[in-house]
Formats: sequence, structure tokens, C-alpha cells
Amino acid sequence: MKVLRAVYPERPEARPRGRYIHYDYGVSGVQDMLTSWIPLMDIPVRIGGLAVQPGGHLSPPRPPRPLGQAEPGWATTSYEPGDVILFHCLTPHAALPNTGSTLRISGDFRWQRPDQPVPAELILGPQGRSPELFSRLFSRERWWEPVPAGLSLFPRADLVGVPPGPSRLVTVHRGWKYWRPPPPAAVH
Repeated sequence: MKVLRAVYPERPEARPRGRYIHYDYGVSGVQDMLTSWIPLMDIPVRIGGLAVQPGGHLSPPRPPRPLGQAEPGWATTSYEPGDVILFHCLTPHAALPNTGSTLRISGDFRWQRPDQPVPAELILGPQGRSPELFSRLFSRERWWEPVPAGLSLFPRADLVGVPPGPSRLVTVHRGWKYWRPPPPAAVH
């Protein structure tokens, strides 16, 4: 999955827009999916960026909530093109508020093994029906490559409703076996 994010400046008293602590597992339901977040411009702290909780995968999951300004245990920095943050789907993270005066542009890319189930909506669009998302626009372009055949597509709701199993990559806190998905559209 590839996501381009354009985040406008917001007033300090504004309701948080997408700045919730969350886990990407709660968005996709794919165990051991990795996310790479990249800035597409200079992103000083005043226009936000991404905050992660190092070692947060060792704690039980928590419901989505806004990240407090002075909350301990979180890491962020100023970013510039060429920087990359790579993290596991059970890592708590949150976008930070853009309190500057310019648009913030970044991208995030999600990676998973091809033998794992895939949320159908990420390939086929919100309705989960063929054809592949964006294929009508781009399939005639030389650079277009369709999603490989043989992927196991399942409704996203079915995947996120199941607690993650053992990981090949990180220790999973036993509290994840009690995982309950966030309400629809709670984050992202």
C-alpha cells in the first residue's frame, strides 16, 4: 500500500485530525507488515512529522487516542528528504500536529509477505470489487504493474478482527491475544 500524505497547518485549538496513537495492524490486520515513512520535504518539528514509541510493541495494545504534547516515551525529530523510518505493524505511532505555516508532505509505504492474506479494499478499493484500484487510469502506462496473481484477498474487517499471532520479527506482548479492533474510521 502506498499513501501520499498532505497535511495542512492547523490551529492549536483545533480538534486533532488523524493524529491518534494507533497500530497499523488495526488498519490492515496483516501480521508482520512493515511500514516505511518518508518525508518528501524538510519537516521541522513545528510542522509535525511522525512520532513513534520505541519498544511500544512490548506493551499491550491500547485504544486509539490523541498523543499528548508532553507524553513521555515518544521519539520524533526534524526530518529531511532521504530520511526513512521503518517500523513493525505493532509499533504505536502518531502523526504530529502541523503548527507551522506550510503544507507537510510525506509518504508511507506498507510491506508484507505475498503469502499473507491481503485486505481486499487495499487492492480493489473501498467496495472490494474488481478491477484493481487505479488500473483503469494507469494500466496502459508502460510502468504499470498489476498486483501479482495468487494473492489471498479478504475483507479488511475480517482480518483486523483477529488478534495477531506469533511474529517472525518481534516479540508480541501477550495482551495482543485480547485485541479488539478500533471502531471504523477511528484513525487514519
